[in-house]
Amino acid sequence: MNIATFFALLLSAFTLIAPHAQAEDTMTNKDIAKDIAGVYFYADWCGTCKLLEPRVEKARAEEEAAKDIDFITFDMTDSTSIARTRKMAQAENLDSVLQKYGAATGFLVLYDRGNGETLHVLTSKDSSEKIQKAFKDAVEG
Repeated sequence: MNIATFFALLLSAFTLIAPHAQAEDTMTNKDIAKDIAGVYFYADWCGTCKLLEPRVEKARAEEEAAKDIDFITFDMTDSTSIARTRKMAQAENLDSVLQKYGAATGFLVLYDRGNGETLHVLTSKDSSEKIQKAFKDAVEG
């Protein structure tokens, strides 16, 4: 194969790949919003978790923006669940959140994976309305 044929093949390969690469580089607000993680620090034995959970579920059902949040539960019930949580944190790119809050339970962290910022920390003291507002604020920026 001569050099002209090689470059012609190379150019045609880039022509096929370029539209796909360009489409992936174009991000919408919805794509950015999916970078928001709702990390629930939970344990079976946690009384505060039992108070917070129904409020979070109500807010998720009633707030449209909650659909754009990736909800993840870090289960701190026992050593086995903590080991699973550590693996999940790595897989979900949430190591820093786990390291920051450790094995504490009974709260929900709204975290922006894009910039590594904690947006809100919600507890059982927060009403479902306040939780809904936090979801909306996190997604809309």
